[in-house]
Amino acid sequence: MNPIAFSIGPLHIGTYIIGPFSVHWYGLILATAVVVGILISMAMAKKIGLSEDTLLEFFLWVIPIAVICSRIYYVIFSWDMYKDNPITALYIWRGGLAIHGTIIGSLITAILFCKIKKVDFFKLADILVICLALGQSIGRWGNFVNQEAYGYIVDKAKVPWAMFIDGAWRHPTFLYESIWDFCVFLFLLVYYKKKKNQPAGEVMGWYFILYSVGRCIVEGFRTDSLMLGPIRMAQLISIVLAVAGIILIVVRRKMFAKGLAALGSDAPIAARVDQNALAEENADLIENKEGGAQVEDLNELAVDETEEEAEMLEEAPSEETEKKETAE
Repeated sequence: MNPIAFSIGPLHIGTYIIGPFSVHWYGLILATAVVVGILISMAMAKKIGLSEDTLLEFFLWVIPIAVICSRIYYVIFSWDMYKDNPITALYIWRGGLAIHGTIIGSLITAILFCKIKKVDFFKLADILVICLALGQSIGRWGNFVNQEAYGYIVDKAKVPWAMFIDGAWRHPTFLYESIWDFCVFLFLLVYYKKKKNQPAGEVMGWYFILYSVGRCIVEGFRTDSLMLGPIRMAQLISIVLAVAGIILIVVRRKMFAKGLAALGSDAPIAARVDQNALAEENADLIENKEGGAQVEDLNELAVDETEEEAEMLEEAPSEETEKKETAE
């Protein structure tokens, strides 16, 4: 398949000739993945009270940083390909973007952005990983166009879904991961929408676990893995991310439970209308050493409301008392 979608030019402007410019399928597919991710995240951002302007500002920062980090990660572990002609490290249209570099760059950017803009990092991250999973599913088809990220040579009779790539029938590992990523996207989206009483950050933890399990398996079929000695880097990073995801879910659930406990189960119904939101707020306050006094204020407020209700019940005359007074 021709990796070039179409060309523009050359353009003649006076005595100057500009172009021609080639637009590659790889770039178009990645651009499509980014646009789809942005649109979905903007639709979901309303749920966490994040304005579209703030979200777009975030993407203006994270997209170029993610691409740069993705390329740097790939070049570091493929330096033998570029050491003789380092300028080719800039030719990203030829492929060579590592998703783990994207994840690392995006995480750092998101943490700094949320700190500056006073945005809840975990709530934003839960939305972003859903969109990231879908973007990965779409973006993997760019690997097919560039004839990269494929697997071992196989017998077409035994593996009927094999694809003819680079002169032989091979495992279409890009397709395996594309399908897996789409399944991860569907799971995270349903989980995010259906599970109401969940701590922020849990969806991100599930993304780390599920994506890493799939990637670790698919990586074993690939022939172009980035290596660190005898170790496949993608498998190593996937194991680290999966463990991090498990720890994240456990820790966030414990903090969420502490938030509910701080709210108090004896508080009146009016004080427990949005128990999930209050638990999240309490969990955040508990994490912050300076938030202790605020947690006490929330508890005192709930206790005060309970005491007020009790006093109202004591002051209200019972039916028997009213009957006796009427009879007298």
